[in-house]
Amino acid sequence: LCSHLRGVPSFSAASSAATSSPFDVIIVGGGIQGSSTAHELARRGKRVLLLEQFAEEHQEGSSHGDGRIIRFAYGEDYYVEMSKLAYALWRRTESECNTQLIKITGGLDFGPYGEKNLDDLVTAFKKNDIPYEDLSGPAASARFPQFSFSPDVRVIYQKDGGVVFADKAVRTMWQQARKHGATCLAHEKVVDIQVSPSHDSATVLTASGKSFVGHKIVITAGAWAKSMLAKMGLVLPLEVTQEQVLYWRSTNPKLDHSMHSMPVFISHKAPHFFYGLPQIDVAGVKCGWHHSGPAIDIEKGKVEHAPENEENVRGFMREFFPHLDHSAPVHKLSCLYTTTPDHHFVMDRHPTYKNIIIGSVCSGHGFKFGPAIGSLLAALVLEEKPVIALDTFSIQRFKDQVVK
Repeated sequence: LCSHLRGVPSFSAASSAATSSPFDVIIVGGGIQGSSTAHELARRGKRVLLLEQFAEEHQEGSSHGDGRIIRFAYGEDYYVEMSKLAYALWRRTESECNTQLIKITGGLDFGPYGEKNLDDLVTAFKKNDIPYEDLSGPAASARFPQFSFSPDVRVIYQKDGGVVFADKAVRTMWQQARKHGATCLAHEKVVDIQVSPSHDSATVLTASGKSFVGHKIVITAGAWAKSMLAKMGLVLPLEVTQEQVLYWRSTNPKLDHSMHSMPVFISHKAPHFFYGLPQIDVAGVKCGWHHSGPAIDIEKGKVEHAPENEENVRGFMREFFPHLDHSAPVHKLSCLYTTTPDHHFVMDRHPTYKNIIIGSVCSGHGFKFGPAIGSLLAALVLEEKPVIALDTFSIQRFKDQVVK
């Protein structure tokens, strides 16, 4: 999204090059976080520009595919709180545009008895009044025959888990942002951001030769955020990895593996964590090995996945899904994770340029929170108190790892 980003001592030349009157906010990056932020700010009456280097819908980043998991199933209270906000805002968007973006399937979190993650889930559910069921392996297998759980597996069922229709969700956020007056431009790669000396505006230059001025800039650039921010003297400890998801065909036509009958799932068995979704649009049950992909330099492009990735996913599927064809996946898809050392997000202002807001570093589990993150970033833009405390997501937590 950006090959060069810097603060400049003089703003006069940059402002004279601008082609339009200033926007209230310019958002760089049009994935689910950027488009959700554009939607939120536009519906609140702000003059918004959203810039995306690729097409409106593309497979180069972290916001594509037929579905992503949505869940309350977190062991941390702040993520449960954020999930509550996300569910409400997804429903608001569905109501506004009269279209379905979420399908509730229920969700299974499972692993060996004594697994701390499962204990933390139950504690968080109790504390936050989230209903759940604690099932034995055989009981869960009987209830959900797509799965096969042995007696030594503990299964936590939460009825509100489900899928967000990812491609459709991004497309809808673009549409809703435009409906509320935002200017949303695809195929506009940002090549320079020039911050005024007073830090109350900045000029954004694109590869096509266009120039835009905005009072606030929101960087929701995902895998491109690290290089963007480094040009502004802010080096965050972010790692970009290329992850893979695989789709596996059912061999039992009498057993429904679709989202209409089968829950989403997450396997907790350290050190390997797997997750998956029932069939949505792509033929087959989707499964990924969480945080298993190779670290990449996004400027050099994507790489081939090691065969061990597919073998490990196949082994997992063979263990728990007896009615799928384990010989070969019917479809493969890559996506990017941009991950912090603690696997939490970044939502904060730039420590030097206070009119630069940083978001969309989501560590591989942020899509479900799209409209919630959009709302929280909008609060930072508007200098309001966020409805959820953002201390956990501040840059300050990396003070010993950040170069400014």
